[in-house]
Amino acid sequence: MSGEPKKTGSAAPSQKSKVVKRSVMIDGHQTSVSLEDDFWVALHEISAAQGVGISELAATIDHGREHANLSSAIRLYVLDYYQRLDSGRTPKVEATPATDLPCFQVEDWVRVRPQTILFADLLGIFLKVVAVEARASQIGSYVADVETPDGERRRGIPADELELVKF
Repeated sequence: MSGEPKKTGSAAPSQKSKVVKRSVMIDGHQTSVSLEDDFWVALHEISAAQGVGISELAATIDHGREHANLSSAIRLYVLDYYQRLDSGRTPKVEATPATDLPCFQVEDWVRVRPQTILFADLLGIFLKVVAVEARASQIGSYVADVETPDGERRRGIPADELELVKF
């Protein structure tokens, strides 16, 4: 024996990361996710770097996951993100980067793009944005609810069919 402590397959108690269960909102439902503290910290860092909230990032990972367990999918996403960052490659961005967010927000005025066919009845009308939300079915895709000057509300207009009006 060399006098060194015997190594085992498990980490020393001081190296263990506590597993923490937290709730995130995915598609309007609270979902519990159990992750080690280090993964929660990493998830917060990634969401801040991408300009999205934790729930939005978790929802994006959930929608694109190939694994049965959301916690595992998040761990793999975090691992992949930092491996790419460490190697100098651009991290895989599954969440919507801030540059892909609509150029407008609630209370802004927009109009339908002239090339649109689906919302031709709204051409030439200034519309007030009353809500913007991410589409659950498509990563990086947003829809807006708008209100016409006479108070009519239209729901679910794809954000890429609208353009910001600057007065």
